[in-house]
Amino acid sequence: MVRSDDVFTDDRPAGTVVGSLGPLGAERLGIDVEDKISIDNSALRMEPLIEQGWGREGIAYGPFTSESGLAFAAHILNGHNASQTFYFPESTRERVRRWLSDARRGKFGRPHHYENLTVGFLDDPTSSDPMRGSHVFVMHAATEDNGELWSTDNGRRVRLVRGVQNIPFVFVVVFRADGGAAYFSSSLADVPGGGSYPMLRPLGISSGSSGERPWYAAIQQRILGEVGYTVSTRVYRTRVSLVPEWAEWWGSAMLADRFAGEGPVADSHAELGGTWRALNGMGPDRSARGAWSTTGAEVGAMLPTSNPVGLIRAVVAPGRVGRFELRWRAGNDEPGLAVRLEHGSCTLIDPSRDPASNALVTDHARGFRRGGTHVVQVLDDGRKVAVHVDGELVGDQWLSVGRVDSADVAFSIGGDAALASIEAHPLEIPVPPQLDLGPPWRPPASLVVFDEHFDTVADDIAGVVTPSGGRTWERSEGPGGIVLRGEGNARVRAERDAPNSGRTIFTVPWNSPDFADVTIEMTPPGRSKGEGENGRVGMVFWQDADNYLVINVFLDDVFDGASISTFYHLDGYENMYDAVWTLVRGVEWGGRCTLRAAFDGMCFLSWANDEPSLVRSLTDVYPGAAALRIERVGVIVNEEWGNDTGTVIHRFTAGDLAERALRAGDTGG
Repeated sequence: MVRSDDVFTDDRPAGTVVGSLGPLGAERLGIDVEDKISIDNSALRMEPLIEQGWGREGIAYGPFTSESGLAFAAHILNGHNASQTFYFPESTRERVRRWLSDARRGKFGRPHHYENLTVGFLDDPTSSDPMRGSHVFVMHAATEDNGELWSTDNGRRVRLVRGVQNIPFVFVVVFRADGGAAYFSSSLADVPGGGSYPMLRPLGISSGSSGERPWYAAIQQRILGEVGYTVSTRVYRTRVSLVPEWAEWWGSAMLADRFAGEGPVADSHAELGGTWRALNGMGPDRSARGAWSTTGAEVGAMLPTSNPVGLIRAVVAPGRVGRFELRWRAGNDEPGLAVRLEHGSCTLIDPSRDPASNALVTDHARGFRRGGTHVVQVLDDGRKVAVHVDGELVGDQWLSVGRVDSADVAFSIGGDAALASIEAHPLEIPVPPQLDLGPPWRPPASLVVFDEHFDTVADDIAGVVTPSGGRTWERSEGPGGIVLRGEGNARVRAERDAPNSGRTIFTVPWNSPDFADVTIEMTPPGRSKGEGENGRVGMVFWQDADNYLVINVFLDDVFDGASISTFYHLDGYENMYDAVWTLVRGVEWGGRCTLRAAFDGMCFLSWANDEPSLVRSLTDVYPGAAALRIERVGVIVNEEWGNDTGTVIHRFTAGDLAERALRAGDTGG
C-alpha cells in the first residue's frame, strides 16, 4: 500500500538531491534552479532563494493515479511561516530611479510574495503556479499572526487556520472518491491548526475532479526569511500510501448521509453514524435532490455523535426560496451553535444568547444564490469556529467560542431547498499506521529545581543571593543592570529616554549540562503602542562566553505584533541575520506574559503564554554545530534593533528532567 517512502539519512550537498534515490528507494523529482536543496543531520534542507518564486525550489514524488484514499504525508518544519516580500521605504527620487532602471530592462512593478510553502498533490512537479490544478496546503504570511494556513479548492484559497507558529507539522492530503481532497495535520499538543500527535485533525475538504491525469506528491518553497534574515525549511520524512479505511466517499467521517431514496429521514439509518431523529416532531423526506421539506415548512433532523465535532461539510441546493440551518454542539439540553443560510445572508448564531443579540456574525455576501449548489463547511477546534460558504470565510473572521463537550449534529431545511449531503468528522482521529511518520520533537517532562522570585532589594542583581533562589547571580556579559525592588519586582535599569546599554546577561550556575527548562514571567514597559517603549528580555542557556543560546521577547513600536527571537552565539561567532523568530499574540505593553523554553543542548522548544511557538535545532541554523553544555542559565536584556526601556521581571524558574529531579529529591516548585 506504500507507494513512496523517503527518509533523509543520506547526507547530500546542495544541488544533488533532485534526481537522487532515497534510502528506501524513493525517486526524488522536483526542481532546484539555484542548487539550494541539500540533506544533513537526517533532514532535507531547503535554503532561501536569491530570486523568489514558485517553480524554482521543491521536491516531488510520482507520478501517481488518483484513487480514493491515496494520501501524501510530509513531516515539515517550515523555515518561517511569515516569510514574505518586504521592501524598505523609498524616497520619491529613489522610486523614480528604480522605475527608470526597471523600464530599461523591461520590468514593470516589483513582485510581492506572501505565500511561502505548498505541500500536497500537483499535476506538475515543477509548477510555477501550485495553487492551480492542485490539492495542496499553502502557508500564507499573516504578519502579526505569523502564518495563515490555506488549502486549495478549484484554484481558490480556503483560509483554514490563522496564527500558525513555527513548529513542526505533519501535513496530510488525501484523494476522495468524488475527485476532491481532504486535508489533515498533526503537531504538538495545544497548537493552532494541528491535532496532538498521534492524532490528526481534519481541517478541510475540497471539491473538484482529479481525473486520470498523473499527480505528483510535492513540496515547494517560494520565499524564506525577510529583510535579509536567512532560515531554512527542514523536511524529516515523506510518504505516499493508500489508506483503505478512507476509500469511501465520506473518508474519515463519523456520520455521513446523501439522503438517497424515498420516505422520511426520521427513524432511517444514515449511510454512516446511526439513526436520524426528527426535530420538533417534523422531519424532512429523502429524494433524488436530497433531504427536503415536502410542504415548504421548516423541518429538521438530528443525529447524535460519539465524539466532539471538528469538521462538518454540507452540500445544499438552495432553490428559489430555500432556507437551511446547520446545528452542532447540540444535545444534553445544550442549544449548540448554528449557521443559517437564506437568500442574501449567512448568519452564525448562538441560540443560548438573547434572541435579540444571538447573531455572532451576519455576512450578506455569503447567502444563497439561485441555481447550482453551495458547500457549507464548519471548522471547530473547541475554542474557535470558522464557517466557509463555497470556500469563503464567513464574516472574514474566526470566532472565539466556549468549549462544549456535547457533539450532536442537526439540520433544518425549508422552502424549496434540499440538503444533498452532510458529513461530520471528529475533532481528532488517530494517525493511520500507513501515514505514521513519527512524532515531532518535544522535550521530556521536567520539574522546577530553581525558583527565583526576586524577593530582596538591591541596586543591581550582580552578586546577589536571594532568599527564594539561593544561588548567586553573576554578570556574564554587558554593561546594563537589573534593579531588585523586592516582591517579584526586578526591573531593567532603563527608561524610554535612556534604554539599556547593549546586550546584558546575568546567570546562575546550572548542574545539568544536558537539559534545562526555563520560564520567565515579565511585564514589558509602557501601556500601549506609540509611547516609545521597547521590550527585549529573555533567557540564555550558557556554556561559556563563546557559546550560548539566546531566546527573548521582541516588542517594539516599529513592528505590528510581538515576536520570540532566537540568536546563536557559537564558537565566538554570531550573525544577527541567522536569527530565527516567530510572531506571537499575548505579549503587549504593560501586560504580564510568560516566555518559556526547554533545551537539551541541541534542540529547543519555546512557548509564549503556554502556547508552543518555536522549535529549532542548532544544526537547523548551522549544519556542523555541536551540542552545547548548559553550565549556567539566566536572564538576558538583549540588543535587537533597539534596546529595552524597563521590563519588569517577576519570576525566573529553571527545571531539570523530571526523572532526575525526583531521584535527587531536588524540586524547588
